[in-house]
Amino acid sequence: MKAVVFDQGIIAKDLPPKEINKDFVALHPCSVLLNGIENAVYLGIIWIKPSTIIGSIGIGKVKDTGLEVDPSLRGRRILVTPYSAYGGIGTELNGLLSEEANVPYDSIEVIPGDVQEEALLLPFVSFARKVKERINGGTLLMLGGGLVSLITSAILKDYVSEIGVFTEGNVLPFKQFGVEIISNLDKKWDNIIISTTRSWARLVAPRLLRSTGKIFMPKIMNSWPLILSRDIEIVPINEINDEDYLILKKIGRKILEENIPFSGDIISSIPSSTIGTIIKVEEAFKNLRILP
Repeated sequence: MKAVVFDQGIIAKDLPPKEINKDFVALHPCSVLLNGIENAVYLGIIWIKPSTIIGSIGIGKVKDTGLEVDPSLRGRRILVTPYSAYGGIGTELNGLLSEEANVPYDSIEVIPGDVQEEALLLPFVSFARKVKERINGGTLLMLGGGLVSLITSAILKDYVSEIGVFTEGNVLPFKQFGVEIISNLDKKWDNIIISTTRSWARLVAPRLLRSTGKIFMPKIMNSWPLILSRDIEIVPINEINDEDYLILKKIGRKILEENIPFSGDIISSIPSSTIGTIIKVEEAFKNLRILP
């Protein structure tokens, strides 16, 4: 089967089909969202084992189930989130950019029929909702741009007194939510979110925090980061509830249409030049060439 893997770069390979584990599901991926995780792998910020299939977030149709998984899932449309108790999808475990993928059951979410590609944003919505539940207003600084920060801005803009973002990326999407573009890290904040994978953010965040403040970071892997301050709380990104769907209906389609393009070319989409790129998997693999 065709797959896109990390092997001294991001390349296409022909791999043998994988056996399905007892608590995994096998699926045909339909759409895969490329975002900061794949960019970090490409840039070497996150190291993964050679020949690991990349692709951390996606939508697909269940082909088969392991022995310990309800077989009625076959044929259902599911969202694959970027994290499982076994590890990160597309980082510590094989991911979704293949003609057929195997993922742990605890990383999936069955998608209602009225939810389309905006379901790809649910892990970010879930993270932002959990942060909101853990804070009591105040000011919020986001270190790094990307979908974590953008969706957090949309959800928390009326809940906190001030939101700022410090990023080298595109700042235009943040302005619609009244986010202040921060150029100097010279003041203290009540709450900080680390959305960049670069290590500098984890080092400076505790120094920017008020004494009663909180720092949050999404959990995407078990083995990364290797060193983490006790001040930083890791927040699950894969536990989605009914409230997340309600939030998604309010903001998901608009964010998707305005910020995230579709593509049928995997290799040229990594690293993504936008805040995210949705790969149409069937089209992409028809166009994908495997070099000898």
